[in-house]
Amino acid sequence: MMKILLPSLTALSLVVLVTACSPADNPGDTTQAPLTAEQILEARLNYSLETLDLSIEERQVAGQTTASGEARATSMVASAAEGDDLEEGAEEISEGPRTVNVLIDLIVMFEGDGPPLPGITVELRHADSSDQEKARYLHWVEGLSPEEGGTVQVPIQLEANNYEDGDAFSMEIAEFVAAERRGEYREFMAAN
Repeated sequence: MMKILLPSLTALSLVVLVTACSPADNPGDTTQAPLTAEQILEARLNYSLETLDLSIEERQVAGQTTASGEARATSMVASAAEGDDLEEGAEEISEGPRTVNVLIDLIVMFEGDGPPLPGITVELRHADSSDQEKARYLHWVEGLSPEEGGTVQVPIQLEANNYEDGDAFSMEIAEFVAAERRGEYREFMAAN
């Protein structure tokens, strides 16, 4: 009888040992289970942003000329804010669709109680003068930690095609991301 009882006790001891060492019960384990899509959506509500600066810079194209046929020697840098003057020495650029560099300086803030996401996707929207969307760009921001006040300054540079006078750019962290678009947002890629 003793030989039958020992293997049963050994198997039971092994199950108890494996259960006692599982990661969920180990207080020293710092790994976190992947978040669900709903938890990520909720965590995104703890983020906000502030635009410090936004400027539009005309791209120089080799051989580009002005209306009078002279070679262009300078580029135009104009703030997106209404009423700003052209930079000294800059020439006016002809009207019509063109490609520009958009320079944006943002502050992204995390104001939640729990740990922040590994990063957050910021949406940049390009719209025409009647607020019709021309393009939408996604920019990944990482490095937000509560230890550093939950704030990070982010410089963004993007190339915008089809830019016309009167166009505007806006930035946001969307409160809701539809299920069919979540694959475009890095924070959802590890969701279970």
